[in-house]
Amino acid sequence: MNDLMKMRIFGLLSGTSQQVSNEEMQAVYDEFIEQIRTVSYGNDYSTTYRILVVTRIEIASLETSPLYGQGENALKKLFLQKTLGTLGKSTYICN
Repeated sequence: MNDLMKMRIFGLLSGTSQQVSNEEMQAVYDEFIEQIRTVSYGNDYSTTYRILVVTRIEIASLETSPLYGQGENALKKLFLQKTLGTLGKSTYICN
């Protein structure tokens, strides 16, 4: 049901030792945004809202991981915040 959870962005944001280039992170983030659009257009509001909320919770949980901030670069933290912000706005619009 939630293809957002299977996207590469989760692997990149949760990896602790992985160095990621700005170009790669931007490409993965753009794929994520496109998938949000697909989810939004392909489902009713209730389903879309649930998918976005669950995805936001999963991404927010990455910040609470004991490994968060260890071995991560600033780019990952920036895109984590961008992703959370996007999901926050998307769920607000659906509500």
